[in-house]
Amino acid sequence: MYRYCLSFLLVLLFAANLSAQVPTAVNRPIPTILQYMVDAVPEHSFFLKAVRATQLEHVFEGADPITVFLPNSQSFPPGFEETMLQPEHADSLKTILTLHVLAGNWDLAALTEKIKENGGSLTLPTIGDGRKLDFRLTASGIEVGDGRGSFHSLNMPITRQNGVIYLVDRLFLP
Repeated sequence: MYRYCLSFLLVLLFAANLSAQVPTAVNRPIPTILQYMVDAVPEHSFFLKAVRATQLEHVFEGADPITVFLPNSQSFPPGFEETMLQPEHADSLKTILTLHVLAGNWDLAALTEKIKENGGSLTLPTIGDGRKLDFRLTASGIEVGDGRGSFHSLNMPITRQNGVIYLVDRLFLP
């Protein structure tokens, strides 16, 4: 019996030692929305340059939750980057960027619920200049529009530490 207990104890100690050496997932914080843009270069390189040019980094890495509709670099018209990154266009560029951001975490479930409560459509304010985005529920899902008549279907968002990101293939304009 003594041998059995000693053997069992040795096995437990050996197992505990092995498990201490096996790497486990480290509790790393989920990256911010800004870090996602940095990591996703070149796909979102112009939007990232624009954020930096307008000094809006604090919005995309801050603690307040936001929802971002992140256009890819191909969404920007030719010449837009060269023109809009000039200091004299900073206010216009800031208006365009903030048109892509809502305050709060608006995942698909939250959007769907609010749209249904409002009879199939919803308008939400963006974080800047009193602009708004329109949402509607269709047979294929949720669509978002910038108030100019065209809509974009939303896919599953990317969750980050400070909010959610929807990848869109068009630039929202005021």
